[in-house]
Amino acid sequence: MARPLRDLLAWKWVLANTPELANDRYAREEVIRQAMRAERTFRDRLAGLDNLELPIAAPMTWFSAAGEHLLKPGRTLLAFLGEQCDRIYNKAPRVLNELINRRSPSSAAVAARTKLAEAMTTSPHLPRLGMDDTKRPPEMALYLSVLQEGGFHLETESGWGFRLPSAKRDACKLLPSLHHITSILQGDGLDALVPVPRIFEALSKTPLWRARGIATVHIGSLSRYSSSARCPL
Repeated sequence: MARPLRDLLAWKWVLANTPELANDRYAREEVIRQAMRAERTFRDRLAGLDNLELPIAAPMTWFSAAGEHLLKPGRTLLAFLGEQCDRIYNKAPRVLNELINRRSPSSAAVAARTKLAEAMTTSPHLPRLGMDDTKRPPEMALYLSVLQEGGFHLETESGWGFRLPSAKRDACKLLPSLHHITSILQGDGLDALVPVPRIFEALSKTPLWRARGIATVHIGSLSRYSSSARCPL
């Protein structure tokens, strides 16, 4: 079991930490293939794609900060892992959109993210930011799962606009990240330049961890809020 996991982590590391792959399509595709192959091998060794069932049903010893846990494979183990993730990343967002909720967004996700940012800037006064509801493009999915579900774009007595949701309406749990970004920007003074990688790094740590795609949406959203007199931070 150790070798398949080691191979998978190695290829994932190469994919996430080799910027040269962005300019070498053949190498990038080969690394992606190797990572997918390593993941399939690892999952095969676990003998189940979704439930972590092992060839033998005997309980295994797992370790956490609370000590040792004797757990059976399957639902018991998944429940335990879910509880640990909820505890460790208790301020992480809950965005149900696989298009953007990943470490390395696809080209389609990047394009959709860019179009959404443009719509946020040019059409904040329109329902659904002026997007055609009948066509349902990828950027519409991002809007529905982040801005609408999160309570950031809504209609008020004065019309459509952006507002920071209250803690009770923060369905996607995005407020902790936005407040953390704000504290970083304000920490160096109003005129200080803050490199984007610094914000990505801050958002990647517990208990705020989130995928790179979500972090980018956070930054774009924050810039929109900060420039709005109706929605100051």
